[in-house]
Amino acid sequence: MELTVEMAGERGLSVDRAGFDAALQAQRERSRASRAVVGWSPSVSAPGEATGNALAPALTVQTDFLGYETTTALVTLARIGAASEREALAAGEEDVVFLDASPFYAEAGGQVGDTGTLSWEGGRASVLDCLPLVDGPVRGRAHRARVETGTLRRGETVTAQVDPDRRAATARHHSATHLLHRALRETLGETVVQRGSFVGPDHATFDFSFPRGLTPEEIQTVERRVNAAVRDNLVRNVREMPVAEAQASGAMALFGEKYGELVRVVEFGGWSRELCGGTHVGRSGDIGAVIAISETSIGQGTRRIEMVAGGAAVRRWEESEALLKETARTLRARLDEVPDRVARLLDQNRELQRRPREGGGDAVTAALGSVEVVRGGTLALALCDDPAMSGDDAVALVDRIFAERLGGDGIAAVFGEGTVCAKVGGAALAGGVDAGRLVRSAAQASGGRGGGQPGFGRGGLGDPGRRAEAVAAFRSTLEELAR
Repeated sequence: MELTVEMAGERGLSVDRAGFDAALQAQRERSRASRAVVGWSPSVSAPGEATGNALAPALTVQTDFLGYETTTALVTLARIGAASEREALAAGEEDVVFLDASPFYAEAGGQVGDTGTLSWEGGRASVLDCLPLVDGPVRGRAHRARVETGTLRRGETVTAQVDPDRRAATARHHSATHLLHRALRETLGETVVQRGSFVGPDHATFDFSFPRGLTPEEIQTVERRVNAAVRDNLVRNVREMPVAEAQASGAMALFGEKYGELVRVVEFGGWSRELCGGTHVGRSGDIGAVIAISETSIGQGTRRIEMVAGGAAVRRWEESEALLKETARTLRARLDEVPDRVARLLDQNRELQRRPREGGGDAVTAALGSVEVVRGGTLALALCDDPAMSGDDAVALVDRIFAERLGGDGIAAVFGEGTVCAKVGGAALAGGVDAGRLVRSAAQASGGRGGGQPGFGRGGLGDPGRRAEAVAAFRSTLEELAR
């Protein structure tokens, strides 16, 4: 919505915010009403049976959560199915099941649900997800299960086993978000307030209130502070206490979240203290390491940091190292020479682009020499490193490329140092290629913003150093649209 309002304002248009909010609220209500029925699998509702009856009393299946203490437990299958109860699931069938006790964490507080297995004498099922059902005819901790072998019957005693590696990776990322929150407040001030998060086994995002983007130095300071806390190997302590006592102790709470009278407080060495029901590492050193991948805006006054921890951080280092070594091999340079060699190549390229302009041409005419025509003559790309080229110059250039190189039929795109624009017409436009979507994907790949109409799109590159990523995203999106 924020991007829509911004782009509309640039064109002298207004946005019906009240209408949008009303439609959004109506959709939320429809989603809540149908979540228990359609959120799982086609087999949830029996053929011809009415579902989502608001007049019928809801059945709550109580499940004792054992996941703080163990990832394996011997439990009883209390119910199969949500909208209608089933007696059994045969091999190959999938539905939600409810247990009398469970080590599986149900998605909440931004943390994803656990996966794993249920096993019994003569059978085995995969647990694909675990979510809390809070609306509909049945409420409780629902495990989406698919039977692999045997038959799973109601009342069966099963061994519930959480995927330990996935749980551990998720716990590392969740604990890392707590340390990140504390580090942000130390670096940027106590006005920083958490607005939300996503915590998974491969990465985590942390949303917080702040009026501007962070500088590279600030991001580095925050990252270093988090990793210092990791190296300090802070002990995790967990206590349950009345919410008023928790708030008085300085425990941080998620903005806008509703808490009961008794809350769970997770603390790391007295340095980080938050209200949290998620799973965590035993000591901060178990996280291993944390890398901040990106810092972006997701709305007015709200920022998002994406990060990786533990094994995901190691993989990130390995990938970055491999890319750096490949670049060094291409340039025939040592690793420490790569930045200087790239800078010199850019200077040489700018000099070559300036020479035609010194002979009397303008920036647009000079840049025409860098156009690459591919895809059988239907796509023309220009990469321009001339700092003198403005956004309006880029628009003029894309118009000339479209007319002179493509004959007014095809896809023309210009990538400047900080801008991207595209023009689409003829058969490509009729075939579903959308300039606005192409530009949006390219801009977002570099941390910027963009968009537009099917025939023309324009945007800005957030990080000029990521232009290659923007071009790759542009090409990838084009391949999707042109299928």
